[in-house]
Amino acid sequence: HALELRSLFGQAQDGESLNFVHRCENSKFGFTLTPDSSATGLETLYAGMRALDLFNARPIHMETTRRFAAGCQSVNGAFARVPDALPDLRMTYYALAIIGFC
Repeated sequence: HALELRSLFGQAQDGESLNFVHRCENSKFGFTLTPDSSATGLETLYAGMRALDLFNARPIHMETTRRFAAGCQSVNGAFARVPDALPDLRMTYYALAIIGFC
């Protein structure tokens, strides 16, 4: 949310934040919580994609991110935090936003 607040107040985004977001990109999941982590979920992918969007930047692993999000979709069309979990409205919002960014 800090990046969004900076944007709302007309403050320039700093390169250090962009560098951190790029270091959180991951070829297996799309994005992880921290640069050397394997923890991920739709909320993490959404945060990474939204941060890059604020910088007008594109993800390095866009197809991986899209595939992970699509893999979280249940048979009823809603989305869960991770594949094979219970879907909910918030995760469905995140997934649709991620797909829109891609």
